[in-house]
Amino acid sequence: MGLNVVKLLCQAQADTIFGEWEELPVHFGVRQDDEVTSSTLDAVNLAHSILESSDAGTLLWEHELDRNTYGGGAILIKPSLNRPPYIQWTRISRDGFYPVWNPEDLNDLLEAYIQINMTNEQAKERYGYKGTKEIVTRTEHWTKFRYTNHLDGLLISDMSGVNPWGVVPVVYTPRLRSTNWYGESLAEDIIPIQDELNMRVADIGDAINYNAHPTRWGLNLPRDFNAANYPLGPNSFWNLGRSLGSSPEPKVGMLKYLPQCSRRLQFPELRL
Repeated sequence: MGLNVVKLLCQAQADTIFGEWEELPVHFGVRQDDEVTSSTLDAVNLAHSILESSDAGTLLWEHELDRNTYGGGAILIKPSLNRPPYIQWTRISRDGFYPVWNPEDLNDLLEAYIQINMTNEQAKERYGYKGTKEIVTRTEHWTKFRYTNHLDGLLISDMSGVNPWGVVPVVYTPRLRSTNWYGESLAEDIIPIQDELNMRVADIGDAINYNAHPTRWGLNLPRDFNAANYPLGPNSFWNLGRSLGSSPEPKVGMLKYLPQCSRRLQFPELRL
């Protein structure tokens, strides 16, 4: 049956992590021990507008699914000059994220490589690409001092320069960081259960198959008997030969199972 328990549980965990919500999955607020001022309220409103413009409902759900499936997820914080509030959060694909952490502080990201694959047509429309490759890769490299973008190995000067913030603008959150520095996936613990369940279901299927298509035997069969002439399956037709006499009337019958558990066969007398 191919039951995919890993997929079901990872999606269920992602569905329940934020509970039920209407507008935004998370809300910012002023700490109870802090004074509420106009500047703090402006910061809260800005954070909410960033979530709204970044489609936080989809973004955070996909991020949580990455954490359960791969062990961790990453979000890139970047400027978005074409629409307010001019800051956007975007999900980084796990397959294209290569981080370098501070060995003394795993929460300190020293640099990061981000790779995005696109078609030739997408590269032409977005970057004016003039190459012939069907799949083009853009590599984005961040350090605390500089950032660069390369398309098919060529530097994109308009998207490279000095890092104005002094930090790598990537937030990475592992699901569980114990023995695996990148993060432990929920799937790793479910795969053995998944395999065991599929084997047991396969055993049930084999048992049904053997009972539905049992091995047949016969005694005193004619010399020219050929088992290939009597197949079992839909639209099969058995030629049982001709009756004695001249011009016997043709008969066509249907083979069906009796309702008893012995599964004996019966030939109803059906005539054309």
